[in-house]
Amino acid sequence: MNRWLIVWLAVVSLAARSGSGQVLLYSQSTGDSTPFPRIAKTEIFAVDVRTANRRVVFSDADLDWLLLPAYPGGGERQTMVTAGGRVFARGLPRNSYRGGWPTFPAALYELKIDGSNQGRKIFDIEGNLETGSNFRNLFADPSGARIGYLDYENGKLYLYLRETSQGSLLRRIDMSRITLDCLVTNIGFHPDGQRIFFMLDTGDVDSTSKASYGRVGTYLMKTDGSPPVRTERSANLIAPLSGGRSLYAGPPPSSFLYVIDPAAKSRRNYSTSATGVLDFFHPSADARTVAFVEEQRAYKPAATISLVIRWVDLGSGREQSLPPVSTKPVVLPWLNLIGWLPAD
Repeated sequence: MNRWLIVWLAVVSLAARSGSGQVLLYSQSTGDSTPFPRIAKTEIFAVDVRTANRRVVFSDADLDWLLLPAYPGGGERQTMVTAGGRVFARGLPRNSYRGGWPTFPAALYELKIDGSNQGRKIFDIEGNLETGSNFRNLFADPSGARIGYLDYENGKLYLYLRETSQGSLLRRIDMSRITLDCLVTNIGFHPDGQRIFFMLDTGDVDSTSKASYGRVGTYLMKTDGSPPVRTERSANLIAPLSGGRSLYAGPPPSSFLYVIDPAAKSRRNYSTSATGVLDFFHPSADARTVAFVEEQRAYKPAATISLVIRWVDLGSGREQSLPPVSTKPVVLPWLNLIGWLPAD
């Protein structure tokens, strides 16, 4: 075989292994940076993970509705996700927006990430003017055909599953009997698309019953509403990966990740250069890369926050990041990590 052809094939193979077939999506909301901020626009950026170059692929600046990112510091966790080459996000009519971080009236949209800045409304999110909406923890199956989310209603936590063509309700599951006073700190579809994993952990001591401490751990449940089964008592799972492997985060305040492969009886650690709190983890669909947000807080001379988006190649262990974004608690600008999308 020609020597130069061999070299070319090696380069192509390396590019494929480095995850060059996907881009990382995140949103940045900007506007009036006061304690009661008014969002002027939210832009979605696509990041080339090989070079860290980024470009705007969606903006709501000229739309009659605006993207509604997760409330910073709140429990909404995720309100924008991507799966199966599709992007879903919560939105709010612009004519009803008066500032701050309202939750109602809101709807879920599918966004076109092609520069056209178009979106398709799928369904209205549950809620009312008096209590707002408790929509949170949005997630999608690997194909993007179904989405799930959590909602607190009358003191109970419910899991909603909907299909994404018309937004039809597939299932509504009362989770309060298993969660008790625990918080759902992570939830998502298993790579097989037939099961859902979630983690329970305790919150404030004063609001946690004794029985709730016995519910801490990682669970799997079928999408048919069957009772969930606890698979381990730890609550630091990031996500199950293909091939039976699992990705974990070290317990706070550590800044390392690790993958356990039960079949190979192996564990691989990944150190990071982060010195702050790691959160909002997003493994790529091919399980080759994981992205996350590092949050650093300072309280003197004034309360400030530094947000850094980082990603680690799970094959080589190489870490890359974007420049930090400086902000303050509950004001703008703010970042939301969305997930991975196939590259053009």
